[in-house]
Amino acid sequence: MELQNKENQNQFKKIAVACDHRGEDYIKFVKKALDEQGIETILPDYAKGADNDYPDVVKETNKLLQNGEVDGMILLCGTGVGMMIAANKCKNVRCVLASDEDVAAFGRIHEDCNALAMGVGYKDEEGREVHLCKRKLQRIVKAFVTTPFAGGRHLRRVEKLNNIK
Repeated sequence: MELQNKENQNQFKKIAVACDHRGEDYIKFVKKALDEQGIETILPDYAKGADNDYPDVVKETNKLLQNGEVDGMILLCGTGVGMMIAANKCKNVRCVLASDEDVAAFGRIHEDCNALAMGVGYKDEEGREVHLCKRKLQRIVKAFVTTPFAGGRHLRRVEKLNNIK
């Protein structure tokens, strides 16, 4: 993964971390990964528990990003899909749904993603619980926050993404 423009790095200083009820047990592991990188964790104020819906969680978390209180968002739910869809509906948010470090890194390199969605656990088609390993979650977070945007030809594409209505 060679970077074209190492000068154009988006260094995260503060990241909002939010989840629906499926992700509540994982917040502390995300926070630990961010602490290890010297990044402050902001926990937005929203309803916790089984009644919190991912669109509402994203809406409240996005307010922090739009107001400049944070540089990025990490969003956790069962599959990550709902959080990713909701986040990508927000102005100037580019959210990558990552289940491994490479996808998280490429979301930063190519799309300058400022939001990361992850699925932390769900039931598969046979009813078995599938959970994201906490160490893998931390590796994905680290890849996301330490990978700079490549710039160059990708900047033109990011600007086009930001202008889609």
